[in-house]
Amino acid sequence: MDLSELLTVETAVLQALCMSTASESSELRDTILKELEQDDFYFPITRTIYAAVSSMSRDKTPVDADSLLRALSRRSVDVPDDFFLEDLFTGAKPSKEILAEWLKGVKNGEEKEKPDARAKPKVKTKPNVAPPIKPRQVTQPRLADTHRSVKVTFDPPPPDAPLVAKPEPKREQRKAAAPAKEPVASTSAPARRGDDILSPESGEWLGYLADLTKQQGEHLKTGFSIFDRHWGGLAPGFFLLAGEDQPRLLDFLKQLVDQIASECKLPCLYFSFERSKAALRLYTLSRLSRAPSAHIKGGKFTKDSEAWRNIIRIGEQAVDWLQRIYVVEPTPGLPVSRIRDMRQTLIESGAGASCLIAIDNLEKLASKTDLLQALAELKELAESLGIVVIGGASKVELVHEKSADMAASFVVESDGAVLEVTTLGESEPRELRFDYNPATHRFEE
Repeated sequence: MDLSELLTVETAVLQALCMSTASESSELRDTILKELEQDDFYFPITRTIYAAVSSMSRDKTPVDADSLLRALSRRSVDVPDDFFLEDLFTGAKPSKEILAEWLKGVKNGEEKEKPDARAKPKVKTKPNVAPPIKPRQVTQPRLADTHRSVKVTFDPPPPDAPLVAKPEPKREQRKAAAPAKEPVASTSAPARRGDDILSPESGEWLGYLADLTKQQGEHLKTGFSIFDRHWGGLAPGFFLLAGEDQPRLLDFLKQLVDQIASECKLPCLYFSFERSKAALRLYTLSRLSRAPSAHIKGGKFTKDSEAWRNIIRIGEQAVDWLQRIYVVEPTPGLPVSRIRDMRQTLIESGAGASCLIAIDNLEKLASKTDLLQALAELKELAESLGIVVIGGASKVELVHEKSADMAASFVVESDGAVLEVTTLGESEPRELRFDYNPATHRFEE
């Protein structure tokens, strides 16, 4: 099986998976997910799409072309121009026998050397598989028809097509090239200049919109309605959070990260210098159940009581989004390059590429003399990867260093918590007021 045939088969398997996942056809979906792993796919784009769809299926996230495109965007995946995601959600479902042949073809493709992850598969217009793949027939204009950079797409083989390769045609002997003739002066009318050719503006409009869409960042909903309503959530960039009251800052940071993981369903790397994993679990359960952490830790509840059963029920419900929280307990002096490496490890695990990174104490990220350099590196990290990076610091004066895309500092008040938020382009900070209960580590608007 050559590469064009292999791409056809892998695309057909993805089509069967996407259609079965979108329609909740569990038998077909479960067969594919049971038989194949991400590394069974040969091409980077099919391998990444399989990882995204299987992850969405496990999370019981609705799967369609739009949600798949968003998932791939979060993984920083650039879909080739000649690969249309909507094709994966149309067509007839294969029989069990045909699917088995396709699965065997995908697994056999693993024996070939894996290509460079940055390379795009080249699709031949006449692959050696029966029947040949035909160009898409469209009745309405789409980006491929109006944008000159988008190539024609192909449909995978119908489900009743056996996985049989045609024999290679015999190569014809090349004839000796005839000597080149002297160019003959043209007697026709002169060629028209480019500015003489008139075409409607609509011909490039959809391509223009597509290019602009790729440049837009994805805002993360924070779960705080005032914050999300005013700024639309957190845009990709570096967010600096400062406050001298460290327990208050740490409680707010963890609640913010937890709510983003729950709202946006994306992986979050949480670097905790100040609190152990055990402490974070206790305070998180306290915040969710509104039960004082001291009472939970001190065993003040009767395990058969309704109050304790309610705490356990609320804790069990948090499993859905806690599977997207990855807590790291680093040692002081952690370099930003190591944070980048750990994010890459998270990508390779299949969790997702576009993730949130949070550091609870920036002063422990590097020595005091290198702190501003570390802030600059975190901002560069956020911009280069197109993600949100949040860092906490006890030095409130850092918010005036202009080293972050958004900066916020806590103003200590006896009757609550006031967060002053400043963004680039705004001359005055905006105050956000919260009710804060230190016993339950909870912020409420």
